[in-house]
Amino acid sequence: CGQVLNLVGISSHIAIFCQVMAMDPAVGILEPPPEFVNSAQSPNSMHPQQLIKGLANDPGSNSCFLNSAVQLLWHQELFQTGLNQLTSHLCSGHRSCVFCALKVVFTQLRFSDRPTLDAGVLRSALAAQFSDRFQLGEMDDSAECLEQILGRLHFHLVRQQQPQQQCTAGHCITHRRFGMDIQEERACPRCGFVQPGPRFTQLTHYASAGALLSQLRHMGIGRANPSPDVFGLGLRKVAGAGDLRACPKCGGGGGGGCLLLRRKLLSRPDLLCLGLVWDSDRPSGADLGDLLANVGSTVTFGQLFDWSLDSGGPANPASALHLTAVICYSSRHYAVFLRHRSANTWSCLDDSRVTPLGPNWCPQVVDRCVANRYQPLLLLYARDPKHCTPLDLTAAPRRTELISQPMAATSTQSAASSVAMPLSSAASSSQQSARLGGAASYISTRKVESILRLQRVHQIESRKAQQQQQQQQQQQPAFSSTGGRQRDSGFSDQLEASQP
Repeated sequence: CGQVLNLVGISSHIAIFCQVMAMDPAVGILEPPPEFVNSAQSPNSMHPQQLIKGLANDPGSNSCFLNSAVQLLWHQELFQTGLNQLTSHLCSGHRSCVFCALKVVFTQLRFSDRPTLDAGVLRSALAAQFSDRFQLGEMDDSAECLEQILGRLHFHLVRQQQPQQQCTAGHCITHRRFGMDIQEERACPRCGFVQPGPRFTQLTHYASAGALLSQLRHMGIGRANPSPDVFGLGLRKVAGAGDLRACPKCGGGGGGGCLLLRRKLLSRPDLLCLGLVWDSDRPSGADLGDLLANVGSTVTFGQLFDWSLDSGGPANPASALHLTAVICYSSRHYAVFLRHRSANTWSCLDDSRVTPLGPNWCPQVVDRCVANRYQPLLLLYARDPKHCTPLDLTAAPRRTELISQPMAATSTQSAASSVAMPLSSAASSSQQSARLGGAASYISTRKVESILRLQRVHQIESRKAQQQQQQQQQQQPAFSSTGGRQRDSGFSDQLEASQP
C-alpha cells in the first residue's frame, strides 16, 4: 500500500510538472521559453529589472490582494531558496494543494520570459481549501491571504492543522522564517511582582497606526523632521500601552503599583511581518506623510520586544532587519513596493504594472504613497542571508504522500481582515470567533483582542490630545526653568515606565 501511495504521489507531481512544461489551457500555466530551459544561465544572474514580472488581474477577478502576497514572497531570497529545497510534502491533490500551486507560480516567475503571468492556479487552490474566504471573483485581505498561505505550507510540511502551535521542525519554512514564539508576562515596576502570561506563536506583529502616529507626534517627529531610528522603539511603546492592571500585591490606585505588559521573543525568525491597523480607510495626506517618512529602514527584535535572542542594536549586522517590502491599500485595491537587494532600488508592483522608483525610501516611495493615498498595511523586514541559519532538512518528508480529499480548512472572519473597522464590528467578530471554539479560532480571537486593545489605546491618545488642545486654548503654556515646555506627566510617563 505504501508503494502504491508513493507512486500516486509521484504521478501527481509528474502531472503538475507536465502542466508547467506543456501549458494546460484549463489552468492557465505558462510555458517556459526554450532559451531558459537549454541555457545554463541562472535567472539570479540577470539584471534585477528583468527579474521583476507582473501578475494579471483581469476585470472582475479581484486578485490584487493575492498578487501582492505572491510578489512579496517571491522576492524574498530566504523564502525562495528554502521552498526550492523542499521537494516532498503531504499533497491534497490536483488543483487544491497550496504547496503545489505555489511551486507552479514560482516556476512561472523563474523561467517564463513573459512580462505578465497568471497566479490563477494558486487562487483556485485557496478557494478549494477555504469555504468562506478567497473565493473566485471576491475581494479579500492581502495580509490574511499571506498568513493563510504560510499556514497551509506549515500543514503540508509538518501535518499540524493550526500554525499557531509551537513548531520545532527544522524544515518548516513557515516558522523558521516567520514564526515569533512569544512569552507574555505582567510585571509591577514598584514591588517587582511578576504574573506569568500565555505563550503563543504569531506570524505577524500588529500595531495601531493611529497610536503610533500619536506617539511620534508627541515626540515632536513628523514628515518635516523625520527620525526613522526611533521607529522600533515607538512600536514597542504603543504595543503595551493602555493595558494597565492593578498589582495584586501592592494594590492599584492611591499610590499603588500597576502591572505592565512585557513580551519576550523566544525564537529568532529571519523575516518580520509588521501589520499596521488603521481606524480609517481614508487617512489624510499629513497622517500618511508623517508615518511613512518615519518608517525605519532597519529595525531589531530588541527594539520591538522587551527581551529577544538577538544581541546588539541596528549597528550589529547579525541582528539588523532591513525593510524589503510594503503592501499598501487604497480604494479597494492593493499594491506592493519592493526593494531589490542586489541593485538597491525600489519598485512599485501594481498587478501587471511594474514601475521603478529609485534607490531611496524617502522621498521617492513616500511621495508616491502620499500622492496615491496608499496606506501601508504590511511591512516586511528581512535579515541579511549571510547571518541566517539554513533550513534543517534532516526530518523533512522524503516522499510525497497524497491524501484522498482536500483538507476542508476554515478561516474565521477576523478583525484584521478589514482595513477600517469600527469597535462594534470588532466586538461582534470576537463573539463570532469565540462561538467557534477550540484551537481553530485561536489566532483570530487573539487578533481581535489585540486590535481591540490597540483601538482603546488610540482612543485614550485622542482624548488626551483633545484635552491638551483645550488647555492650551484656555491658558498660556507653562515653561520650566530650563526654557523648555514642561513635560506632561500623564499617559506618556506610563509609556516610558514600561521601558527597561
